[in-house]
Amino acid sequence: MSPKNRKITLHITSIDSRNQSSFKDFAPTNYANMLKDANTFALGAAYKLDNQYTACGLIIFSVEKSVKLEWIYVGELFRLRRVGDALMNKLFDIVGTRPIEVRFPSSGEYDSLYYFFQNWAFIFHLENHFKLDITLGEIRNNHQLTGTKLRQSALAAFHKGTIIQLSELTNDIWQKLSSSLTKVGLSPLKGTYEQSVSALVLDSSGKHPAFLLLFVKHDTNVIDLVYFNKIGSSEPLSPLLLLCFSVLMSKSYSDDTVISIAPKSELTGKLLDTLFPAHHPGLVRVGVLESYML
Repeated sequence: MSPKNRKITLHITSIDSRNQSSFKDFAPTNYANMLKDANTFALGAAYKLDNQYTACGLIIFSVEKSVKLEWIYVGELFRLRRVGDALMNKLFDIVGTRPIEVRFPSSGEYDSLYYFFQNWAFIFHLENHFKLDITLGEIRNNHQLTGTKLRQSALAAFHKGTIIQLSELTNDIWQKLSSSLTKVGLSPLKGTYEQSVSALVLDSSGKHPAFLLLFVKHDTNVIDLVYFNKIGSSEPLSPLLLLCFSVLMSKSYSDDTVISIAPKSELTGKLLDTLFPAHHPGLVRVGVLESYML
């Protein structure tokens, strides 16, 4: 008999290294890395049937001055059984009266999640959003980026030395660049970043730094583009810039490697939106719950 048609006993448990793998089927791709953050926590829901526990849901949240709901998922077999409600009730027990925020794409496939949080009295508004998670294979197969002439230009720039891998940068050049990183809260240590795929892009003269791209690799086949910014250049952002890291990664990573890009400027966000319209929601729903709303 399917668990959906049998009475179950539901348990909510904190997730740590001992039981983390039991809930991975309900987790995002960067699950393990998220839980390494000291301010990020997770709760799992499991049903007990015939003295066996089976995972059925997961909630991940971060806690500082306020609480951010990073993820919530209930397995399809266990929906409409108040599993999500049980996870939320346990969350309230833990965080008390702190304000809670949740955000997710405004597209229709997230409507059920939207209605779930509305029922919990979250008040929603829309915000622009430019974060993109995309596989390296999708970048390589994007015709706007990989047209023959553009690819040839990127390869030529790479071989001319106007796209320089981080591993090839001298310490003197890195020291000049690293001051920009400390200003935005990133590590100034060169070893923090993926050496073979992070890169400095020189301007069209080939003499002066134009852009810096820095990647951090996670254990779960996810690479974060943590810095994607101009370095003393007035040249506009170009699709060539996105193509260059595809070229750099082409021999290092497989097509299913996930590239996570969260640019800081609206200009860069709009560029990503143009290049990858099918992946970028454009707007997110942002829900907020204050203690007085309960």
